[in-house]
Amino acid sequence: MGGPHLAWALAVPGTAERTAHIFTFDGYLRFWAEDRPDAIAIDTGADLIRFAELDLVTAKVAAGLADLGVGAGDRIAWYGHDAALFLVVLFAAARSGVVMVPIDPALPAAMARTIADDAGARLVFAQRDQTVQDADFAGLCSVVRVFDPDQTRAWIAGLRPGGFALPSPNAAVLQIYETACTAGRHGVVLSHCNLLGLRKAVLGHDLPHVAPDDGEAMLVAMPFWQIAGIGPVVLALAAGLAVAVRSADDPGAMIDALAKRRATRLYMAPDTLAAMLSRPELARIGRKQVRMIVCGPRALPTGLRRAVRTRLGATLIRSYGVPETAGTVAMLPPGIAAGPHAVGQALPGVEIGIVDDAGNAVPTGATGTIRIRSAGTMLGYWNQPQATAATLTHDGWIVTRDRGYLDPDGVLHLHHGDG
Repeated sequence: MGGPHLAWALAVPGTAERTAHIFTFDGYLRFWAEDRPDAIAIDTGADLIRFAELDLVTAKVAAGLADLGVGAGDRIAWYGHDAALFLVVLFAAARSGVVMVPIDPALPAAMARTIADDAGARLVFAQRDQTVQDADFAGLCSVVRVFDPDQTRAWIAGLRPGGFALPSPNAAVLQIYETACTAGRHGVVLSHCNLLGLRKAVLGHDLPHVAPDDGEAMLVAMPFWQIAGIGPVVLALAAGLAVAVRSADDPGAMIDALAKRRATRLYMAPDTLAAMLSRPELARIGRKQVRMIVCGPRALPTGLRRAVRTRLGATLIRSYGVPETAGTVAMLPPGIAAGPHAVGQALPGVEIGIVDDAGNAVPTGATGTIRIRSAGTMLGYWNQPQATAATLTHDGWIVTRDRGYLDPDGVLHLHHGDG
């Protein structure tokens, strides 16, 4: 993908401008630990981690990975429910060039084993219950150790500071398997720049629906093992903001987090949002506390926008992205009534095109395959050169599996039935 690209702002520098030179997780963790050591970084309900602590513990884990013989380019797999442990291990791995492979904990153990095997995972951090045992992963030739949550916490508690090699901004950091079809489940490999680069392109643009302001706080109720959940957490880290991570199945916990963290920006699916709005205890939240709610590309239930305005006084934002683009590449600005299948305009630094089956651009308003080019474009599919060539063109376009069209205002509409 080449080197990083910057768009410089002309306004008085805020945190986005002050961190414009940073393109790695290690850089952000060090910066915020010095800039706001006592500020809350991660709140999962069970765990509260401040920036200084996050910097320290992830540095220890990065050194601990090196002590286990896990180094740059190696893969480790996560198959569990503990968001705080996941994020600590993810950020630690990123600091030392180790690639995290998150696995949906709802998948059967046999499928989780297949993914870990495909990735060549050296370590597996696995939930422990009656269906998952060490033997499910220990038989893999690449795996040198399997941790359950208690073992992970004990291991981390016993670590001491140590050295670790720093990766380049273009080094892989995440390998994510999301395709529902088993036969088409490829590992999407993403780098530091893929996950962090588009924040730089927003500099100098007045887009409050895209970039949070200094001093905001975020609530994420998306699966933290998918790009829809990882992306907002990475955004919070890059912005130096507190992020509360909660299960989409617990509306009460989400409302508690809203009140405790005074979250201003929410990331959740429409059905999760509707469930939260139906709870009477939402009255605890002031009407103007929440500014934006980003809910993805799915069609909105009738009346949801009205309910959001009435109960929270917030703006509901639809967005679009895929794992191969490192998540969100288009968002629908407030005030645009573009129809039920409109999912957004391209973010700064993103190109969106529509092509026919032969790969030729189609006229405005014509339906075809959506393709995307940006700093978020994946490095490729893990050990799948043919699949990579079929999805990633030689000039950097991701050819998605989705169909849609662009209207004259540049708003992307998913093909009827896909949204």
